[in-house]
Amino acid sequence: MKKVLLTFSLLIVLIGTSLAQSYTNPESIVYDTNNDRYFISNKGGNTIVAMDSEGNLTNFVSTGLFEPKGLLIVGDTLISVNSTSVQGFKLSDASQVFNVAIEGSSFMNDVATDGKGNLYVSDSGTGMLYKLSLKDATYSTLINSGISPNGLLFDEESNAIILCNWGTNAKIQSFGLADNSLTTLVTTKFSNLDGLARDNCGNIYVSSWGKNAVYVFDPEFKNPPTEISTGHNGPADISISENEQILAIPNFSSNSIELVNIGLQCAAEIDYVSPSNNSTDLNDSLKIEWSAVSGITEYELQYSEDSTFYSSVVSEQTTNSEIIIKDLNPNTKYFWRVKTIGGDYKEIFNEYWGFTTKKLETGMANNELEDQYEVYPNPAKNYIHIHCNNSALNKEKTKYQILDISGKLMQQDILSLDRIDISKLKQGLYFLHIRSNDGVFIEKIIVK
Repeated sequence: MKKVLLTFSLLIVLIGTSLAQSYTNPESIVYDTNNDRYFISNKGGNTIVAMDSEGNLTNFVSTGLFEPKGLLIVGDTLISVNSTSVQGFKLSDASQVFNVAIEGSSFMNDVATDGKGNLYVSDSGTGMLYKLSLKDATYSTLINSGISPNGLLFDEESNAIILCNWGTNAKIQSFGLADNSLTTLVTTKFSNLDGLARDNCGNIYVSSWGKNAVYVFDPEFKNPPTEISTGHNGPADISISENEQILAIPNFSSNSIELVNIGLQCAAEIDYVSPSNNSTDLNDSLKIEWSAVSGITEYELQYSEDSTFYSSVVSEQTTNSEIIIKDLNPNTKYFWRVKTIGGDYKEIFNEYWGFTTKKLETGMANNELEDQYEVYPNPAKNYIHIHCNNSALNKEKTKYQILDISGKLMQQDILSLDRIDISKLKQGLYFLHIRSNDGVFIEKIIVK
């Protein structure tokens, strides 16, 4: 993604400012549209600082705070969540307008509003979700068990609070305000989710300490997420400025702020062409093709054996609307997706399609290099040795594959040595394929 502004770190301190006018475990960041500035909560310094458009820092609130974390602007007031209280400060002069202590709280974290005079506050220490009325400062507990809530976001369409959780395989959930129902939107394979934000297209962004990255989901959580920014250090409570569409990321552990331009336009709609969705019996090398997008000169293709794209992902970039991928595993289901790079579009992957490669023949047909190799011992236990009888054969990039009797690929690699380790194979009958530009050699092997 396109970075705008430099990273402002603890080392960037203006002459004449104090240490308090810097970042000390920045936890939350929010943009003040009317005054073109950011507010950042310093959990470690017990301060809230303001950053102007030039990156200059000034103290906004420097007293009376205790581990300030989540920030939110409601009207002319900056809301700050402390570990055990919620405070409000006038944007005009930082004067305090309210301070509500929540009895029994221990590590309150983030805050959201429904736009109707109510705040919703997560407590990561007690696993609770609170509702606080700005009108009369009364509060109640909405959830008191079963969650490890961190970041919060109000969803007007569903009249629900979206929350992300701390922990492994962390969930993103929705709490319906009409019926008090808790629904899991997605169970991720990320750990320690912290902040939530929404862009102008309804996409949901989430930061992960486990991955030190920010990911984005489509509004309905139908498709696998896209990694939108990485290389962070404790990415905490993120936010997106509405007009500029700048993703702001506080790096809690490195005392810095990063601003990422995510593009004003929604992700480009890309029409996939070939191979057709769920096609089968394809070769191990094939062309992936999609329709070109006007004004775009670069694309990224991802393909994987994992439909969630959490693992075994291969990424390739191209300036064309097609790309040839090679050396695919036989008899394997693959999934692929494409996104645009550059321009004003958000760089988010479209839906994914799938295809399956053909099953390799396990018999002795098409054994073009028969008698050109010797395999011994056979049966074997830990290793088999390969001897080539023809020095004229092209040995560059010669590959081997071992398949079981059903045609399932068990292992493969470049044939760089004269022996192959088979110690991880179970006892039974297998087929060894040696492939090069000269042809294929097939041999039955028995593992004892």
